[in-house]
Amino acid sequence: MAKALVVLIFMKYVKYLGLIGLAVFVYIIWSIGIDNLVQSFSQLDPVLFALALLITIPSVLLKAYKQSLLVNGFGAKLGIIDSARIWLIGFFFSIITPGKSGDAIKCVYFSDKTSVSTGKGLLAVVVERFFDVAVLFALALLGLFVISSYLILDVDLFIPLLAIFLVFLAVAYLLTKKNLVFVVFKPFYRFFIPKRFNEKIKGGLDEFFDGIKIYKSKKGLMLKAGLLTVLLWVIAAIQYYILALSLNIPISFEYLFIIMPIVNLLGILPIAFNGIGTREISLVFFFALVSLPASTAVSFSLLVFFLTLILGGAGFILTLGEKKKMF
Repeated sequence: MAKALVVLIFMKYVKYLGLIGLAVFVYIIWSIGIDNLVQSFSQLDPVLFALALLITIPSVLLKAYKQSLLVNGFGAKLGIIDSARIWLIGFFFSIITPGKSGDAIKCVYFSDKTSVSTGKGLLAVVVERFFDVAVLFALALLGLFVISSYLILDVDLFIPLLAIFLVFLAVAYLLTKKNLVFVVFKPFYRFFIPKRFNEKIKGGLDEFFDGIKIYKSKKGLMLKAGLLTVLLWVIAAIQYYILALSLNIPISFEYLFIIMPIVNLLGILPIAFNGIGTREISLVFFFALVSLPASTAVSFSLLVFFLTLILGGAGFILTLGEKKKMF
């Protein structure tokens, strides 16, 4: 029952927010026209697309390796194959929930597959997401700085994004302070959590903060996870570039490298399912800066989304194959 509560807290609270992104997506498709999109896809090079698809395999394995590093930091023995299965299952839930909140379900599988408690498993998920978002913020700031230096923008977005990044880092730091977290969340804990779950939730939080102490003592592990996150982004950028080449889009690798972190950062806002809507509108904006039409931007976005669906489909199949029940 406690595991079910974890899933409900991290998934159901954002149940309707994703409709905003879907509405934006439908509007963009309607504005551009299906005929223009079909024309863009008619230029697709199947060989290059297949190459981009193949890059997904080492990417998933590296993500699974990073995930297993974080979980095994607690003394567990999570192998790469099991880690890849859990990552794909978590990815499936992340694409059907706004803001990728479905990732939290992975802590349930960590608990089932290893000796790691749900609280420490949740911490592993949080730290994994922290590295992902922190790297996106850093690269997005770099991208906005470069774009502002070479292109004329009506709005200076660098300072607001830097402010948000600093707030993000401050919140992340404050969340490591056990006493402060208990004070801030005490009203939520008292009024929204049924009393029969109080002890279980408190026990989970204790495990969470015990895990923070363990991570603090393993700086080499944290450095390795951070470097793997950067490497994974470089691989993702190469994959994006090959996708662009497959559609015969005249865009440079350098430009994609600096704009895609911004696009992906917008995609984790809790108003879209896996960036649907926010990804399209941001790509239309950035492609327009280099004189590329909206239909090209949306075609590229749909191709990226197609790869996402393939990974999500694999996660869905693995979810169906799980014999253990969470509820």
